[in-house]
Amino acid sequence: MIVVLSVDGVCCEDLHLNKLPNLKKLAEQGIYTKRLRTVFPSVTWSIHTSVITGKTPGQHGVLGNAVYSRGKKAIISYYDASEVDINAIRQQTIFESAAAKGKISAAICWPLTQGSHHIQYNIPECYRQTDFNDYSTSVFVDEILKLGMEFNCYADWSCSIEFAALQDDLTCRIMEYLIERKPVDVLFAHFLINDSFQHYFGNRTPESEWSLRYADGLVGRVINSLKSANLFEKSHIIVFSDHGHEAVNKYFLLEPFLKQQGIPAEDFHNVSNGGTFFLYHRQSEVQESLLARLKTALEEHEAIEFVCTKEQSGKLGFKPQMDLDTFPDIIAGLNQGWILDTQTPFRSIGAIPARLPRAIRSTHGYLPETHPLMDGFMIRSGERFQKGLNEESGYICDIYKIADNLLIEE
Repeated sequence: MIVVLSVDGVCCEDLHLNKLPNLKKLAEQGIYTKRLRTVFPSVTWSIHTSVITGKTPGQHGVLGNAVYSRGKKAIISYYDASEVDINAIRQQTIFESAAAKGKISAAICWPLTQGSHHIQYNIPECYRQTDFNDYSTSVFVDEILKLGMEFNCYADWSCSIEFAALQDDLTCRIMEYLIERKPVDVLFAHFLINDSFQHYFGNRTPESEWSLRYADGLVGRVINSLKSANLFEKSHIIVFSDHGHEAVNKYFLLEPFLKQQGIPAEDFHNVSNGGTFFLYHRQSEVQESLLARLKTALEEHEAIEFVCTKEQSGKLGFKPQMDLDTFPDIIAGLNQGWILDTQTPFRSIGAIPARLPRAIRSTHGYLPETHPLMDGFMIRSGERFQKGLNEESGYICDIYKIADNLLIEE
């Protein structure tokens, strides 16, 4: 069995293996990649799509956690399973590759798997119970309900910080059932608690450190389950983090800024992706001179690290997706400590939607090249991985190739 575990939100610099016995033991038994370079923007839905395709957001087309659709005239949130599904991905996924090789796949709480015909046991990451009900594998859900698992609580537990541990516990129990009772070849799962706690309590806080120890315990339960099923010795485990976190203490007020430039705020739609935001002019044919003036003004603000217009976005790796209806006119990256504050009652940032303005104490989404705290880690363990090897760095898109090669060799 191939088991791929995402422990959301763990910065490589915050992973102290001496405090995490299960991850430490896996690292000693396999390969420990100390710094796993992530993609831009460094947000959950973009990165997890890169993991299952081996491609960057500029190749697979999932440009953030949320985008604006000119055609629909609305913000499209990838959190909303009813708005978008796996067919939005413009590349082959690992689940398609596994199916082509006759392998059975499972994905539990993995972003953007809804609508897949290649995952036999599928519970996508959602935030409404109706979406969990509509897009999960119904026969499988009936099974776990009969076992007394609280599937009907998934949405409530996903949306509330006080229930974050219960959500990941449920994901882990479902994994244990799959490992011990089902003929699964490839199992992908996503633990969210560390990311959620950092958004809410801040990074490098006692609460975030506790959540990482809790996640380490979940990894230990998966290992014990593999051992109970006599699968551990012939299984391969990949544990990684999609991104890290930076503390937030300053807020960029976009609407007053636009008014200062003599630009009506209502002329632009804005979409926040943590340390990055996208701007879309309401008119499909926007004057280049207006965008150039706005770009210059943004670049002069202390909050802004960089600004790219659509034509310049190739340097961010986005050029292949410029035909998308959701591609922004301007991409702006924020400096350390800054986040966009649009003074709206709802923002989706990170693993859980934040419902209160300024409720975010740390976040991600920044440019990884200049924000090293965005990088995660990776640990690989199994008979085909070298034992006791420490790598200084790796690249998150390589997880697809690593998993796919394991499928070929089985």
